[in-house]
Amino acid sequence: MARRPASPPTASPCSPTAFKVVRPPALSPALLARYQRQILALDGTPRHGFAGTATQLRPAVVVADGEGVRLADPAKLAARLHVDPGRGLAHEALARLGEAKPLRIATAADLDILEALAHDTPSLTGLLAPLAQRVKLQVFQQQALHLGVHLLLGPPGNGKSWLCHQLAEKLALPLAEFQLGGSGDTLLLLGSSRHWSGSGPGELVRFLAGSPIANPLLLFEEVDKTGGNQHGRVADVLLMLAEPENARRFEDKYLAVPVDFSHCSLLLTANDAAPIDAPLRSRCRATQIAPPTAAEWPALVQHVYRSVLKQQQLDGVFAATLPDALLAPLLRNCSSIRALRLRLEAALAAAVDSIASAEEFGRLKGTLLPMPVDIAAPHTGRIGFV
Repeated sequence: MARRPASPPTASPCSPTAFKVVRPPALSPALLARYQRQILALDGTPRHGFAGTATQLRPAVVVADGEGVRLADPAKLAARLHVDPGRGLAHEALARLGEAKPLRIATAADLDILEALAHDTPSLTGLLAPLAQRVKLQVFQQQALHLGVHLLLGPPGNGKSWLCHQLAEKLALPLAEFQLGGSGDTLLLLGSSRHWSGSGPGELVRFLAGSPIANPLLLFEEVDKTGGNQHGRVADVLLMLAEPENARRFEDKYLAVPVDFSHCSLLLTANDAAPIDAPLRSRCRATQIAPPTAAEWPALVQHVYRSVLKQQQLDGVFAATLPDALLAPLLRNCSSIRALRLRLEAALAAAVDSIASAEEFGRLKGTLLPMPVDIAAPHTGRIGFV
């Protein structure tokens, strides 16, 4: 009998390491009780920000009635996972791919969310307008929410990634994010074969097994900077996910059981479309994200300000809206949404740093305003809430 290699093939030094899952908002208690087991990690503990009631989808979210959908054949999964007793908890988590998961149904509230986001970020309507048209039809037909496959193009800092995170947060969709820049290794996505002693499943099936719904959001960053090696090409993995028929029978190398990824929405970002394979480009709706115009910046500043407050858990500490007098200082030397976020984060830190006592903080709470600082200069003050 041939000897098994001592270890799996090693990932390249440029393998993506920044995999993360954005925590979805609140889930109804009944649905949470039914699906709470699905959000455990492969070692039996909450993973990637999913934990207890923090993993809930908001109560307003509508899910499909009945048994939901099964993303893999339970019998085939059981047969495939009935090995390696030491991986009992890990295999139990993967077996949840064969349990019925609910589908997040499109609602009229989703259209309101997309409309409000387009109003606040007019430079991004190139993506938001077709999304609203697609979701509108899903609302009329009471179908599951599915954003499709989109490729966002544009120079760094123009808000591509930020918009994807905004969509996941506001539409209450679990989000898996993969940083692909400089990577040609598919091990992270597809897992490694059981012929290797240290084999394991890829992050795609790990995430879907732990998702509380069957139609989450997958975000792949910098797809124009991927490559390939002896383990395959990242572009081929994306092509499988982007093609509906192939997505229905997506196969992880470790599981070797078809898994249905067709309910997942895909968002891809890139600076340049030219390096992306033509077959993959043809399966995406490409949208060029242009820099905001001078007239669009004021509304955008307010929206980014509110999102930064929420992210930093500073709602109720700072004023809910920025006064007009602060807009010009905050926008000075800001040429991108990324630069604006950095400026806002520094301004919030400077404002907190200026408070001398808890009593002063109590008096200012709810009315505190950011203090614009020069983002080109290092901030040497104390670390506040940010």
